[in-house]
Amino acid sequence: STPKSSPPVSTEIRTWSGAAGSVTVSCTGRTVRFKGASPNDGWHVERGDASGDSIEVKFEKDATEVQVRATCVGGVPRFQVETSASTDD
Repeated sequence: STPKSSPPVSTEIRTWSGAAGSVTVSCTGRTVRFKGASPNDGWHVERGDASGDSIEVKFEKDATEVQVRATCVGGVPRFQVETSASTDD
């Protein structure tokens, strides 16, 4: 009998949207890839660390910083978001 070939790994694309803007990533298995980021008015976006298993994108506006981290969970992008505001005047 011939061994069954494993099914092709599908790619899942997801977009996180928040007050700061949006981030789009794709997952193929455990590998996450950065697709794009769009800051909303008044925000600017900065690409952070991107390794094979996680991607970080930072949005900044005045003293507020929103950090979006994307990882692949079960082949699907999952986002973790941290918002921090500096207290300096």
